[in-house]
Amino acid sequence: MRAIRRILQVIAFVGTITVGVVAVALIVSQTPWFKDWLRRYIVRESKQYLNGQLTIGGLGGNLLFGVDLADVAIDVSGERVLSVKGLELDYSVFQIVRKGLILREIKLDQPYVLVERNGNGWNLANLVKRRQQEADRQGPGRPLSLPSIEISDARVSLRDAVAGDGLTLPREIDDVDIKAAFEYAPVHYTVALDHLSLRGSSPNLALQSLTGTLAVRDDNLYVEHLTLDLADTSVTFDGVIERSSLTAYSFLRPGRSS
Repeated sequence: MRAIRRILQVIAFVGTITVGVVAVALIVSQTPWFKDWLRRYIVRESKQYLNGQLTIGGLGGNLLFGVDLADVAIDVSGERVLSVKGLELDYSVFQIVRKGLILREIKLDQPYVLVERNGNGWNLANLVKRRQQEADRQGPGRPLSLPSIEISDARVSLRDAVAGDGLTLPREIDDVDIKAAFEYAPVHYTVALDHLSLRGSSPNLALQSLTGTLAVRDDNLYVEHLTLDLADTSVTFDGVIERSSLTAYSFLRPGRSS
């Protein structure tokens, strides 16, 4: 019995120390010092992955259930290619541990993106450093859920924006507003667009709304009720784009001209 009591005392002592360490860690994680350290750590570690310089103006939130980033930017060769005035992430660390990566809400305020094509291709394609070796895998093994993605007042600048077949894209795209959701369940992807609108110039383009669902399963792209609303035209797409052939269909909504 004395040995059992001794073991129980040791277990209680270890448990008390563990709880104390966790409590101290939680308290420290809420201090301005730790948040500033985390901000500088993220900036420092980003050099391993980005072909550019990341800056973060501020980092807030309680970290266990959400984080707020202010004045995030990426510069390449002294030129700003991406910036976000505010980024809010709503999550639960405990839910992530139990169920996988679930970000309950993502909000981006006034993001800016510079898209440029040069001799090496599109700049955004080269923004992330390539790994010398990469495992042969089809996708992450854990699910990813982003049920609420909101982007407000975004702006995109396009340089050398001439696509194939002589299609000219707007040089400037403003007032981009997006509300969407993204789900990944190995290895299927689903993007649900609740709303997408934008205004382009040079040449002028006004996209009043784009809604619908896109899903990738078995190497096929499934399109469900993808509705495009322009100034005087509304088109709805339904169907599947197979890997070897195109079998998508489009229909004009009644009462609208094409």
